[in-house]
Amino acid sequence: MPGKDWYLGVKEKQLGPYSERRVVATVAAGKLKDSTRVWAEGMDDWLPIWDIPRFAQARPQPAAPAQATACAVAVAPRDARGSSRATRRRAPARRASSS
Repeated sequence: MPGKDWYLGVKEKQLGPYSERRVVATVAAGKLKDSTRVWAEGMDDWLPIWDIPRFAQARPQPAAPAQATACAVAVAPRDARGSSRATRRRAPARRASSS
């Protein structure tokens, strides 16, 4: 592969020729998309760039997702009906009626 001139197919345009070193640097910089196709002399057809091992190895890895952190949350206890004691209102006390 060293010494080959590579052509890139980007947005239906043919770009190049580029040296393998330049394509690897462009890949490592994250400037090429999954839809990019490549071709070099001796190849039967254009291939997705990630099908070429040298370019796939240079592909930047996605950042790992952030770790979830535990946090304490105070929750008001709930009664059998599902309402919290903090928000449940008590019925007003009944006054004795004078008759």
